[in-house]
Amino acid sequence: MKIDSNTEIFGLLGYPVRHSLSPVMHNAAFGELGMNAVYLCFEVRPEDLKEAVGGLKALRISGVNITVPHKVEIINLLDGLEDGVKSIGSVNTVKNLEGRLTGFNTDGIGFIKSLREDLSVEPKAKSFFIFGAGGAGRAVSFDLAKKGASKIYLFDAIKMRAEKLVERLKEQFQSCTISLVPQISPSTFEAVDVIINATPQGMREEDFLLFDLNFVSSKTAIYDLIYNPKETKLIREAKKRRLKAVNGLGTLLHQGAESFKIWTQKNAPLEVMKKALLKALP
Repeated sequence: MKIDSNTEIFGLLGYPVRHSLSPVMHNAAFGELGMNAVYLCFEVRPEDLKEAVGGLKALRISGVNITVPHKVEIINLLDGLEDGVKSIGSVNTVKNLEGRLTGFNTDGIGFIKSLREDLSVEPKAKSFFIFGAGGAGRAVSFDLAKKGASKIYLFDAIKMRAEKLVERLKEQFQSCTISLVPQISPSTFEAVDVIINATPQGMREEDFLLFDLNFVSSKTAIYDLIYNPKETKLIREAKKRRLKAVNGLGTLLHQGAESFKIWTQKNAPLEVMKKALLKALP
């Protein structure tokens, strides 16, 4: 990789971010296309977000991805939003065009592509249970509703956050039944096709399971948006029960490819990026 005074800088803002594989796939893509660019991780504490966003302009950073815990809070610090992003209320991609920062969200697009490829599930007329009403949960729920999901059930440990998301979804998607789930019970997952973990719970080995998998039907699939570790406790337990389960590597890949195109106006080399990710995972 050549780095000089003309190198374009891209990156990831979040806290923590040292586990991220985004640099691996984006730098592989830059190398494949012969671009003079580099992708870095910037660990930004919540209290430093405003200064960090200002630094993007001052340092002329070309673009960044946004991850936990900044996807919602960053919105008020940007100069503009792509159509539809305000409705979602979450940003995972920022483009710096001549000092103007515009927010996008590619999480939902990436998730839908992975859902089809990795679980062979078409969202239309299916029912989904989503743990987490934060940035990732918002993007995933909006795109599922747009693609024709019949039912979406939402649960968040912060009940008010889930309530606000349910209200927002109901306002825009009358054809999809949106329900708030106040607590998990043995009957919670009876009519659910896919259970989605859109929380950080499971990134550490000591993290507890969000629900009892004995409540889950053998016909229900599990999608854990966490990709590092490659196999979370949730996925391990699901596989023990012979449930179909996948991690979030596919979402990472496809949302990254969409971000790449927003920044560079070039189609991302998907196979190169995927190969780099698989090689980097322990």
